[in-house]
Amino acid sequence: PGGEAKHCLYLLSQLPKQAGKVTLNHLKELRTVYSIYSQSESHELRSYAGRIMRSVLRALTRVYPTEYKGYAPTKWDDDSWMHWQEWGKTTDYKNLQISWHVPSELEVKEAAKLCQFILKPALGTLAGNKKDAGVPLHALSKIMDVLRGANTLMGDFEDRVIVEGDKAVFKLQPSPQGFVLRVSKDGTIVAACEGDLSSGNTTLRMHLAECLERVARKHMKAANGMPPQKRGRDEINGSNKSGPAVEMQVEEPSEGKSGEMNVKFVTTLAECISATVNLWQCNSEKLRRNYHDKCRSRRHRREMWGSKKCTLRILNLERAYYLHLLRREYASTMGRRYTAMVENLIHSLRRLCLNDFEKVRDAASKGLCEAIQRYPEACGTVGREMLEVIRSKRSTKEQLIGAVKVMADRTLIKRFQSSITNQKFLVEALFSGGCESHEEDKVQAATHALFLSLLSVAKAPMRPVVFVDGEDAAKERKIELQSDSKKYDSELQKLLSAFSTILSAGNKMHWRYRLVATSFLLEVMLSSRSFPEEAVMVFANGLLSDIFALRKLCIRGLTAIMELSCVYKVASIPACSRSTSGDSKEPATPDTMLPITSEGEWKDAQAVMVFDKEIKQLEAAELLEVKLDKKVKSRLGDFMKKALVDVLTFLQENHPKLAPSSGSKKKQGAAVDVANVLSSRLPRFHSYSNPQTGVCDSGFDTTHVRLLHLLFHTFPSLFEGSEIQKFAKDLGGSDEKEKQCLLAEIVTASMEYSLSGSLKLNNQVQTFVEPIIKNMLVNGNLDTVAMWRDCLACSIHATYRNPKRLSFLVKVLAESPFSDKKTTNGSAESYRQLRLLRSILDECSWRAEAVGHWVLKKLEDNAMLSHPYKQVRLEVGNILAAVTRASYRPLQARDKRLDILVQSIAEQLTPLLQAKAGEEATDKRLMSLANVAIQWMIPSTYFTETATFQNLLLPLFPAVLHLQQSADTEAADRAKFCATTWAWGSWGFASDENVDSCPTAVEEVLKLIRKMSKSPNWHIRKAVASYLKIFVPRHAFLISGGGVVKDEAHPALKTVKSTLINLLSDPQVEVREAAGIGLQTMLSSIPGSGGPAGGLSKMTIKMQKKLYKMSKTKIPAFSKGQKLLQERNLAIHKRHGGVLGLRAMILSRPYDVPEWLPHTLIGLAEHTRDPIPIGTSAKKVFQEFMRTHQDEWHIFEDKFTEDQLDTLRDCGSSLTYYA
Repeated sequence: PGGEAKHCLYLLSQLPKQAGKVTLNHLKELRTVYSIYSQSESHELRSYAGRIMRSVLRALTRVYPTEYKGYAPTKWDDDSWMHWQEWGKTTDYKNLQISWHVPSELEVKEAAKLCQFILKPALGTLAGNKKDAGVPLHALSKIMDVLRGANTLMGDFEDRVIVEGDKAVFKLQPSPQGFVLRVSKDGTIVAACEGDLSSGNTTLRMHLAECLERVARKHMKAANGMPPQKRGRDEINGSNKSGPAVEMQVEEPSEGKSGEMNVKFVTTLAECISATVNLWQCNSEKLRRNYHDKCRSRRHRREMWGSKKCTLRILNLERAYYLHLLRREYASTMGRRYTAMVENLIHSLRRLCLNDFEKVRDAASKGLCEAIQRYPEACGTVGREMLEVIRSKRSTKEQLIGAVKVMADRTLIKRFQSSITNQKFLVEALFSGGCESHEEDKVQAATHALFLSLLSVAKAPMRPVVFVDGEDAAKERKIELQSDSKKYDSELQKLLSAFSTILSAGNKMHWRYRLVATSFLLEVMLSSRSFPEEAVMVFANGLLSDIFALRKLCIRGLTAIMELSCVYKVASIPACSRSTSGDSKEPATPDTMLPITSEGEWKDAQAVMVFDKEIKQLEAAELLEVKLDKKVKSRLGDFMKKALVDVLTFLQENHPKLAPSSGSKKKQGAAVDVANVLSSRLPRFHSYSNPQTGVCDSGFDTTHVRLLHLLFHTFPSLFEGSEIQKFAKDLGGSDEKEKQCLLAEIVTASMEYSLSGSLKLNNQVQTFVEPIIKNMLVNGNLDTVAMWRDCLACSIHATYRNPKRLSFLVKVLAESPFSDKKTTNGSAESYRQLRLLRSILDECSWRAEAVGHWVLKKLEDNAMLSHPYKQVRLEVGNILAAVTRASYRPLQARDKRLDILVQSIAEQLTPLLQAKAGEEATDKRLMSLANVAIQWMIPSTYFTETATFQNLLLPLFPAVLHLQQSADTEAADRAKFCATTWAWGSWGFASDENVDSCPTAVEEVLKLIRKMSKSPNWHIRKAVASYLKIFVPRHAFLISGGGVVKDEAHPALKTVKSTLINLLSDPQVEVREAAGIGLQTMLSSIPGSGGPAGGLSKMTIKMQKKLYKMSKTKIPAFSKGQKLLQERNLAIHKRHGGVLGLRAMILSRPYDVPEWLPHTLIGLAEHTRDPIPIGTSAKKVFQEFMRTHQDEWHIFEDKFTEDQLDTLRDCGSSLTYYA
């Protein structure tokens, strides 16, 4: 049966692999099997028969390791070798000290006989011999089996070398086998020693190449005409232009053969030619994939390392990896001679690449690209022929796809860009040829891959530079060097002129091709530092394009070109310092800020003070040697004056986050790919935004800011004119997001422009910007707040975070929230103004500390700390946090004003602590104040040194714990998050010398916790237990005193233990359960208190006895008397607390069974019959214990007696009832 035969043939094809000499004993049987199934009508059976011969030939002719070891045996004998650190790594296989298989003379001779046995009928069939009648497709498959199996002994091409020179001719290096298969005059294949050039003998590779070339010439024909059904587009459009298009067609299939069979034949022919040319070509992609798979297996070894499947998979990957290393090394030793036969075979592959069938094209293009990598001499011929096909208007769709696929090879593209002449030819062929307006999806997909390859390596050829020794030689070469330089400039101008002509406004071109051509032009201009007038105007005209991707590219391109003459030194942003301004005067507040009136004062404001009164002055950097020509600047300036409004209008439409582009998703995807290729070499954008796209989360685009800034700097008349003023006024009167975003970008560009000029320019910009900011603060839209936030942040960032340089802006923003009582009591206006004010405080940090405290005073005076609106409260809390972070910095004295404010808020919140649960919301003002206080504390301590802010946190801690169970959902959620943040905070570390020692800070927190655990409100007591559940493991080292608890426990640990033990007897069951979980975390995290290290300390032993005594508390009988009922409840609470405490001790050891655990666990069995909630808690202990110990129960079982095991089975499993 076919299925059984296929399975047996598959197994038989795997057995000979790397069997070596053992294969010789079974050659007769293997040849018999091959003879039977190679003539089968089933393609699968013929394929498996060919695999058998391939495996046999590889086993006989290759050099390979007979054993596989990841490391040398001597390493395993070294006791100091930590093998786990080298898992998944590879070593040099030469140092593995393993045995290798090297073919012997007998094996090579038998391989030659086997090749003779396979190839003789196959070559006869292809030659048309009647004796060897057969299917040509099967004959090619047999040749392919020999090429893949015996490729180590195929030899090299020995005909005439076409390209002479040291770079083209390589000496044949001896192979590890020392033999080569050669073909005699009578067609017999023999094994000859290397270097034996007997008369009439040729290498087997040369012989097969001649045969395949004859087959290719026989089965393919060239014709300059096209069939009627495939007329070119020029005939449809009425054009008579035609290029030297060449159509490669397959001969009509003979009788009895289908067209599909003919396609398979030509596809196999292309694969055979590729294998002959690219003998031993290393598949680097497969090698990389194998290595990554091996590394991925190493990363997942924790999940499945113990399974045999994973181990075998890793061994197979190691074997494949080492085999590929061996093949790559052997491929590098082979000769690379560009002979006439190589040229003929590459020519055949070129013709096959233009075939009408996709499978043929794919096989031929893959082989041709590999041949180009091996023989770079063929790049020029292949590239020009493919470009002629692309350029021709008469080329068919199939020919275009085939030619474009070949040109997408990066090796070919790099080689073709080595000279400007070739680059010009490439540009004209790609962007003014026959495929730039082709609407077929397959053509566009093929060209997209080509464009990505083109842009990834796009650059201008290097200017000729000659380095010579000696003065005489330098004089002789000086004239020649100047001549080469002039020639280079002339050719470069022709190339850029060709670009400009192709991209001219009157030339109709598909948007994708225009986008790529513009990108290519930008790369050539930047790499050559040549900026002719027409090329620069291409980017200026592109600002008015209807295509979003092209506009975006032209914005970046024009910005990069203009930045060459507008470069300034960028000083690093100063870090925290004791000083906040550049002089010794008191820091200025909005009340004391005065406008700058002199040039000297403006110059002092530009100075940046860093650390110990070190002043850095911003200076203009040395301009680059390359500058824009005056004519270019003049024409660009005239264009911008005429089209400024149109450019700004298109910039308004260039916000895809606010208004999606009119282009389809397909177009946007292609544009994104092209932009990603260019992003690595174009100038970086504002550090405040996305470094690649330059767009902020709000839609604010810093690329627009950079472009407008450079336009104002290069052409001051654009800013001084009335058009920009009128346009900005119209934008300010609209509430549309796109217009508001563009207005914010214009304002940012104007303020950045003023920083690099004189005081007069600064006053002029202030006159322009200040009314816009004031109008936005009063009449702005809530949806545009984020855009204006990014606008102000970028402006402050450009001043190196020095508020003195934009004092007018700081003054307006600080005073606006408190200028009117209506604004103070409102919601939308207050939120908008406070949000923008916070952006200034966040960016300026400690440099605006005085402004921040002035704002806090105003917030307190205007009763905004308890504002009724939620959004305003959030911003007030964030402003308080920003001022706190600015005030609490290293080497800075503690600010008493914040301490006073915290104490005042804590005193105002005292009534909340006396209210019952759910009644806190009666006083809305106090709840609003509590929400502001919590919002203040969260950002202040989020992932920071919490101990630094202990004087602010501890007074508010009782209110935070109390509000966790508030009826106000907003207050409860924020209080829980705030408490969790404080518990996770670093109370054990503080870099400030003025802060008290860290252990003291932890002890202060625990003392406050101890006090809060006695609160009459059970919600607070539960919050205390939940807080300790996180706080204790986080600071276990400090709580335990820095070591293992043995004799005497640390006072902090005693405080934690006593607090939790007292909460275990709480009247509320929720508090008792939370305390049990807290006790379990303490025992698990602190060594010596019952955790995994250190055993039991004296403190833990005493605690265990106390818990055991509590669990034995007798419960009085039920009675209706009030006093007896109260005593019964107290007994239940105490007994339940003891059970929870013992449960915490048992569950603190989830992966171990110490000596004390069996007795303690079995002692809880009697509690399973106690009343609720004691019985429920006791049952959960047994269930959880069995769940955590079931993996190693065969080990833990020995630590229990038979009686204990019986009790454990009864309590740990559910009852089963039978009917």
